[in-house]
Amino acid sequence: MMDSQRNKEVVLGFLRVAFGEKRPVEAFEAYVGEGYVQHNPHAPGDAGESARYLARFVERFPELRLEVRRVVAEGDWFARTA
Repeated sequence: MMDSQRNKEVVLGFLRVAFGEKRPVEAFEAYVGEGYVQHNPHAPGDAGESARYLARFVERFPELRLEVRRVVAEGDWFARTA
């Protein structure tokens, strides 16, 4: 399997568990590796703290739903715009 396809599946799996199943901490445990980098300046940088932060967020908004319409890996993006 191509790396970009695997990366897409990892992201979709994370989103399904974190938001669809409302289990963000478990999503971090299953899908986030040691090289985790938090890009949200309002969230903690550590994976464990970020998991708890996201859990609190999901808990505050129980009606929150995600509808993923498109997943683009970097290689996909450049191939289509070049």
